[in-house]
Amino acid sequence: MIFVTLILDGDATQTGIDPQTGKVGLLFTTSAELFSFLVEGKGLADLIRFFDLRTKWDRRQYRLLTENEAVFLSKARKRFIGPSIASLYYLRKRNRLPSRSAST
Repeated sequence: MIFVTLILDGDATQTGIDPQTGKVGLLFTTSAELFSFLVEGKGLADLIRFFDLRTKWDRRQYRLLTENEAVFLSKARKRFIGPSIASLYYLRKRNRLPSRSAST
């Protein structure tokens, strides 16, 4: 079993649901998204594809991207944002995340 710990900067107003506005806080949203990725596997394929394409882009390997991949990358940059995604990408770039074939 794999446990991921992320440290997020923030205060109490960024957690849970604000009782005055009813808005969901950043930490709550991030936690729900991480749970969805890590436990339920929802959106995991898109996240892995985003990381693969972002790596090519960061390495300036633009010619390796198709038009569809460039469009996906543009949309995914808006979808996959926040400290948790940045932390996962950082760990993946340094080969600190297990591969999909690793057993649990």
